[in-house]
Amino acid sequence: MFKIYVMDITQRLVSTAEIADFISSISSTSPREALGKAILFLTQITDSDIGSIYEVDSLGEGLEIKFVVEKSDDKLTLKPKSNTFIPFDKGIVGWVYRNKAPYISDNLSSDKFFIPLSGETKSEITIPVYVKNEVLYIINLESFTETKYTKESLELVSLISTIFSNILEKLLEIEKKNLEITYYRILSRVYKATQNINELDTAFKKIMNILVEEVNIERGMIFLFDKTDKETLRIVQSFGLTEEEKNKGVYRVGEGIIGNVAKNLSPIFVPNIWKDKRFLNKTGAKRAANKRISFFATPIVFGNELLGVMSIEKEFKNIAEFETIGKLLNEISNNIAISVMHYIKRKEETNKLLSENEELKKQLASKYKISNIIGKSEKMLEVFRIVNIVSDTNSTVLIEGESGTGKELIAKAIHFNSSRRNMPFVSLNCAAIPETLLESELFGYKKGSFTGATSDKKGKILLANGGTLFLDEIGDMPLSLQAKLLRVLQEKEVEPIGGLPTKVDVRIIAATNKNLQKLVEEGKFRLDLFYRLNVIKISLPPLRERKEDIPLLVDEFIRKFSVEHKKTIRKVDKEAMNILMEYDWPGNVRELENVIERAVILCQSDTITLELLPKEILLQATSHANYEEKISEIISKFIEKADINNENMLYDKLITPVEKTIITKVLLKTNNNKLKASKILGINRNTLDSYLKKHNLQ
Repeated sequence: MFKIYVMDITQRLVSTAEIADFISSISSTSPREALGKAILFLTQITDSDIGSIYEVDSLGEGLEIKFVVEKSDDKLTLKPKSNTFIPFDKGIVGWVYRNKAPYISDNLSSDKFFIPLSGETKSEITIPVYVKNEVLYIINLESFTETKYTKESLELVSLISTIFSNILEKLLEIEKKNLEITYYRILSRVYKATQNINELDTAFKKIMNILVEEVNIERGMIFLFDKTDKETLRIVQSFGLTEEEKNKGVYRVGEGIIGNVAKNLSPIFVPNIWKDKRFLNKTGAKRAANKRISFFATPIVFGNELLGVMSIEKEFKNIAEFETIGKLLNEISNNIAISVMHYIKRKEETNKLLSENEELKKQLASKYKISNIIGKSEKMLEVFRIVNIVSDTNSTVLIEGESGTGKELIAKAIHFNSSRRNMPFVSLNCAAIPETLLESELFGYKKGSFTGATSDKKGKILLANGGTLFLDEIGDMPLSLQAKLLRVLQEKEVEPIGGLPTKVDVRIIAATNKNLQKLVEEGKFRLDLFYRLNVIKISLPPLRERKEDIPLLVDEFIRKFSVEHKKTIRKVDKEAMNILMEYDWPGNVRELENVIERAVILCQSDTITLELLPKEILLQATSHANYEEKISEIISKFIEKADINNENMLYDKLITPVEKTIITKVLLKTNNNKLKASKILGINRNTLDSYLKKHNLQ
């Protein structure tokens, strides 16, 4: 340890406290800041007129001046420098670098190594700064006075430079670690930015912004192949280019740095674009000629497939940063390649789905054509007539019919034959969802509106926006929700739970197997909603009232299920068909469909026979046959006893008691409800009244 150094000329005293302060000032700075403070401190303690520090250029271009300290009016000023080089074989600093030894000159006017940069300089001291046994920097101190520097001066400067080199070594290690931290942080940010992207342009912008923030790039470009020309690369995203410059950035494979990267599928990193003839600058972007600009270009490759090229430019700082950025760009390009491929695949899948969706819509529109719905009975023809009229309107429709008569089929026919055919058809069964859940299912809710509402949920009404909402079993909707549905119909808006009203354009088609008018009378259904729904009413007949359609339906179901179950069923035999025609079909078309599917699956030949039908259908047929036999027996006995020669009005005598008995029994079963009785009997109300009058049953 030393206490005091005495300088020959100025008698300048340098204490351990000053050295300690210097050490403290550079211990937690960056290497660049430490260089500036070191040359300033050395210039000050040696009372020099000029101080400069050179960095050994890692690219072999010479010794680059990093900082210069100048004295003016006894005040020292630190000035950073860049891109000013002294060749390794020139000047005193070149000699010090080559010989790895300090140099003192008392009279520069006669010094053969001295290159006069300032006419005032008379003496000079120059020493190398080692880091890990390698000369990385040169310290140069100049004076306007001859014989300024002595052996003691050299000892002092050497001591400070030794201390400085030890600290600098640590700072460079810290900087290297920070570079690694930055490297992984950038990769992490890039990875997040390229996950689940819907648009490549958005991801590319994010990547460029990250590189600007983290690496301080001056320019960045991402090239992809032209859609129509796989030999041409065009800029699809850039930073630091005008739109005009971006449009000029077009390279053929093999042309310039970009084209060579594409041709050879390998990166090209250029430390100084001004010294590489491959740099064509086709964009015409302006660059500062006094800057050493590094250019990094790397291929974007997935597997063996070249997708494009990525490049960035930035001012060269040092070889460590240069190598780190090159490595970083390779990783980013790999990440981009994966993202581009995922995007392409998603795009292909999306296009495929859109194409399939369009095809499905066409198929649905074709499937639900009115002409494709099976039925030739008068009642079904009337249904088709009404559907054709109302389909391309926005009118609300109410479909009535027993379960299994095909209410949803008719609703779909209305939708897919309307101008809304390309918009959603959304179905909701009001009887299948608990009352507590029906409101949220129908109207949706906002996040936080109740416990468990962790995110927004769109209700069926909003999902059907622009299209059709089919509300099956509307008669089972609670009164509280009927009021909210009425608002949708009246105000054309829906209010989610916990949310604000939202305008909707949705057509409502409702269906029921109940008598809504009776429900209104019982206070179970709102009269105003009934009127809103009952604008157009379509009544679907039960299958027992359209039995002439059964053979057509049977043929269609045989065809459908033969294909589905890989069978070759051709027909139903006559005996089985007779049973199917006689059966009442309480489950309507749906029940018939299930019966035929079962028969197709069990059938071992090309014909469905009697034994393949369910027992309950066969039992009913047997009971009908027994009934007919008994009637036949009664009639036969009556006729046998009748006196043919004196008998008249035989038909009335036989039919009258039958009519009277049937009507009486049905009225008893319906509690004298004439409307319901007439429906069961299959006659209109006026006809029933005439029978009641005829048989004195008033």
